[in-house]
Amino acid sequence: MLTQVDKKTLFQDRYQALIMPVPVSGVFRHRTLLKYQSLYPEHYTVYKQACERSQLLLGDVLQFTPQRDLAGMAVGGALSKPQFIVDMAITEFAENPPHVEYIVSALQRLEKIMFDWGRYQGIRRVAILASDELIVPKDKSFDDDILPLFEKYLQPVSSLNVVVYR
Repeated sequence: MLTQVDKKTLFQDRYQALIMPVPVSGVFRHRTLLKYQSLYPEHYTVYKQACERSQLLLGDVLQFTPQRDLAGMAVGGALSKPQFIVDMAITEFAENPPHVEYIVSALQRLEKIMFDWGRYQGIRRVAILASDELIVPKDKSFDDDILPLFEKYLQPVSSLNVVVYR
């Protein structure tokens, strides 16, 4: 099931996995990504190292498992402590618009991961950060171009609830 909600509730809602569109430059510029950088500094370190070593390429995904017991004070404000954080590399730099072909490639890779989550790991609620400035390519619209791709690739298991934060 795929539902859309306002991104303002992203830090208050509960979900077991978080999917974020990111650039391969290793630099976050969007407010929400910067917030996650401060909430999960170990995730940002792994992401930045993968970018510097060219291990995260355009169209790839990077799955990270946060340390649950080392969450610290900074995470206290967020109700949700995801079991997985997945980065979808869809643009070169934060200032550039994303590319449809890299979004499709990342979603195809993500489909396999989400099938595993829903089928074997008991994940039931997945959040996707889908702000227009992060995921909508130039001269495209979310409802006409990106949402159909989400519907095609992000519903591999019927018991998996995918929440798109716009």
